[in-house]
Amino acid sequence: MTANDPNSQAGGLDHGGKARRTRRRTIVRRIVVLIAAGTAVASQLTVLFGSTQGSEAAFSAAKDNASSAFTTLTLSTPTALTAKPLGAGVGLTWSGGNGAGYVISRSAGSSSSCPTTAVIASSTANSYTDATPGAAGSWDCYQVATSDANWTSTASSAVAVQVGFVATALSMSGTDTGADFVATFNQPVSSASRPRNGDTVCIDPADGIVLLASTTKTGACTTHETTAIGTVNGVTGSGSSRYLATYTWDADGTTLTITLGTLISGTGLSGALAVTGGGTFTPATSLTSATGGVPVCTTIGLCTPMMTING
Repeated sequence: MTANDPNSQAGGLDHGGKARRTRRRTIVRRIVVLIAAGTAVASQLTVLFGSTQGSEAAFSAAKDNASSAFTTLTLSTPTALTAKPLGAGVGLTWSGGNGAGYVISRSAGSSSSCPTTAVIASSTANSYTDATPGAAGSWDCYQVATSDANWTSTASSAVAVQVGFVATALSMSGTDTGADFVATFNQPVSSASRPRNGDTVCIDPADGIVLLASTTKTGACTTHETTAIGTVNGVTGSGSSRYLATYTWDADGTTLTITLGTLISGTGLSGALAVTGGGTFTPATSLTSATGGVPVCTTIGLCTPMMTING
């Protein structure tokens, strides 16, 4: 083989026709990815590559993924949800739930219908007080769901509550002395605004009125008398009468029984009363709730129930 023989050049063939090994440039690719969940996630990426020596690139970054969360819980739906008016607000309580907390939802509704509710608050306890519900006399619907991180259970059954301090019912049974009027409110009545001993009940079918817990002690009924409980309009019957009365509250302070006593003035009722034109009960504006001292609602149609006659 001569010096001019091409086979003698680097990268050529040896005498046996075999290919020489040629040193090839090394391509190194290294990828290191470190991922950790929690309050910090760090990522590091380094890539070394190239067709020639010194051709390389390096990348590094850090990202906070604090909102990432996982749960293996099957969240249970809260049960036994109750909603009660508390002054101008609404108090909620419930049972059950196995997450970190709860979400509370609300919508405007009625006594018989609850549309889809929207989230208004969260709680870590099995209770919540909504301080800003709807207007007095209106109805709000509530639901509650268990929550854990970004997950929530199915919502509880909806419950409806009439907002504010409201007289919900008035009934009368019996005639003349011994007859009872029963007034019901949606939350306890403050002791300071309840009737006093000596307040009277005056019934005047001629004017179609019943005055409950009037501060007037004697004489015929007049429409301008001050009452501690309220006035019924739209009654018929015979025998204008003013009675002494006793006032008995239940343990909760929400139901009042007014029993007619001694006849003070008039002829006495000669038969049962009847209601015409609705027999509307308008509560006295002096009544306030035991919680918060909220004045009673007197909005016609929402807070003025019709008196019922029970014989």
